[in-house]
Amino acid sequence: GSEKFDILKENDLNQKQKDALNFIESDIMGEYMRTGVQFAINVTVFKLLKMNSIYPVTTPENLSDKKGRVLPDLILLKDGSTVIDLAKEIHSDLTKGLLYAKDLRYNLRVPTNYQLRDRDVISLVSASKK
Repeated sequence: GSEKFDILKENDLNQKQKDALNFIESDIMGEYMRTGVQFAINVTVFKLLKMNSIYPVTTPENLSDKKGRVLPDLILLKDGSTVIDLAKEIHSDLTKGLLYAKDLRYNLRVPTNYQLRDRDVISLVSASKK
């Protein structure tokens, strides 16, 4: 929640990293500052980079992975990404045999070309065995 940050080991950073931190400090925190570093990160990721947070799950009944952990993963995808893009991001083999996905927030079956929205909870349905 701090409204500023200090670079502790500036000598360990290359010029590109220093430029990025300067950009965040002046153009993001200086422009959008309200509640600190977390707000600046959120503005950068969701407003400037136009990313969506997608929650893939393996077990739709309890929104968990194979180990039973509830909503364990969050994948950031660019706005306009599809179910196929999500499958590729998880593992390239998931696109083979991909039939459709389930939007678990609204209990809807969606096609592979469905454009994902921010905070979608998605279960992929595939014909191939893992």
